[in-house]
Amino acid sequence: GGSTIYVSDDFYNIGSVHDFDADQNTLDQLITYPEVMEKYNRRINRFLKKVSTGNRILFVRTEGEGSFEEAQELELVLSDLVQHDFNVLLVKHSKVDGIVEKNWPLEKTCTVELPDKEIWESNNDLWASLFQGITLV
Repeated sequence: GGSTIYVSDDFYNIGSVHDFDADQNTLDQLITYPEVMEKYNRRINRFLKKVSTGNRILFVRTEGEGSFEEAQELELVLSDLVQHDFNVLLVKHSKVDGIVEKNWPLEKTCTVELPDKEIWESNNDLWASLFQGITLV
């Protein structure tokens, strides 16, 4: 148990790593597809509700290229979607020591670099520093 099948949606260019349990699905037959789609539709609807009702939203993006052009496009798309105030924290991992802020000329996006040694656990103290003073409501 615990293994999954990687499923790629070529139309939307989205990969699903964790959603399709290998014990229940095969590459030829995704038995749990309706359940997975129900979960994603629920998440999409919750996201759309939050962007239309939230007073201040912080989006955190990490991994991927995270180029200036992509950050600019993300900010533009979110400006159309989000009804109230928002900001984006874009975190890139590279060969740095500590938190290095990039001074990109974007109004709503703060881009930082964190060390890329072991990105899932070793930067916990730096993440805590980034989120100091931020609360969930």
